[in-house]
Amino acid sequence: KLGRARAQVAKTVNAQTTQRIIGSELRTELQGARSDARTPG
Repeated sequence: KLGRARAQVAKTVNAQTTQRIIGSELRTELQGARSDARTPG
């Protein structure tokens, strides 16, 4: 039982970390797109 609970916690932490990484990557891409739009050419 303990092992299963620990695995569940690990899964949750992994999911949160993945979401955080994806979120920061998306933010970076959005900022890049904005700066591209600002500079003509």
